[in-house]
Amino acid sequence: MLFALGSLVLILIAAELFTNAVEWLGLRLKLAEGAVGSVLAAVGTALPETVIPMVAIIVDAARHELFSPAGRAQSVGLGAIVGAPFMLGTLAFFVVGVTYFISHRAGSRPSPFDVDGPVIRHDIEFFLIAFSLGAGAGLLRYYWPAMPHSLNWILAFSLIAVYLVYLRRVFGGGKTAEAADLGALHFGRPLPWVDERNPHQRLILLQFAGAIALMFLGARVFVEHLGPLALALGVHPLILALLIVPVATELPEKFNSVLWVSRGKDTLAMGNISGAMVFQSTFPVSLGLVFLSWSFAPLSPALLSAVFGLLGALVVYVGLRRTNEVNPYALLIGGALYLGYLALIALHLLGVITLAVGPAAAH
Repeated sequence: MLFALGSLVLILIAAELFTNAVEWLGLRLKLAEGAVGSVLAAVGTALPETVIPMVAIIVDAARHELFSPAGRAQSVGLGAIVGAPFMLGTLAFFVVGVTYFISHRAGSRPSPFDVDGPVIRHDIEFFLIAFSLGAGAGLLRYYWPAMPHSLNWILAFSLIAVYLVYLRRVFGGGKTAEAADLGALHFGRPLPWVDERNPHQRLILLQFAGAIALMFLGARVFVEHLGPLALALGVHPLILALLIVPVATELPEKFNSVLWVSRGKDTLAMGNISGAMVFQSTFPVSLGLVFLSWSFAPLSPALLSAVFGLLGALVVYVGLRRTNEVNPYALLIGGALYLGYLALIALHLLGVITLAVGPAAAH
């Protein structure tokens, strides 16, 4: 337990270093705030949960168990791939909403919740399309086991193409940050010869890389020490991967967004999450389509988590379509969806209902 708590502290430190470095890097590259939050911050903090299924796939391939139902990738890999968008569309949105209301009531930020509406709306549009296709492909294979695997390859490449189109739109323009709005680079504070208001780009990149390394380490320690405990309690590996692994690996996004919301940088905070949702619904899902037995039963925990994640994003998207703004109250609905999913899992573990738990498929 001490190791798990220590890993959380490590992730918190890494989140502060990362947000600070990302803001300076975006300024150096003259990127809009939307691009900084939706691409640099989102992809950087999504790396830990992307590496987990990649490692699981490599391990299974080395053991010649890549498509075996008992393979590690079928539980850990599948859970990490599907669980990450679920966490972002529910729990992460909820954390942002709660942070706003707490900081607003405390007076640390008197300004209302304000984001670049078109940026976040485009992010969620891409996510809804990409993740719906990925989840739909898993459901289709369940009902059509003989579906040619070549269709998975086609969809995988299509999802990658979707992300490339997304990148082109994100980098299309927007308001850039000002140096006066940024805090001093942390790696430059103890160095008297470094200009805090004009740090060298190499120092920015060093802090950026160091923060990502700390995130990897913290997430890995968290998973390693909580995973065996959950398994000892009799939790199925797929459920463990859906709930425990994404919580650990998505902590950077949540902590980064908490820091940005508390400072009134709402576009960065929301873009960090919505941009990660786009990335997680394209590249990792492509890996799953190609290298896993991508098949979801209608009442499987994997498909249900995908549905709940899509619902959380859809609630926010409906508000954006109406007012071009993110309603912080809508973000709180993500917490209700997350609790609803946990309730279903609890009822399954208690034997009240039966979910189709099993790697790749439950049939």
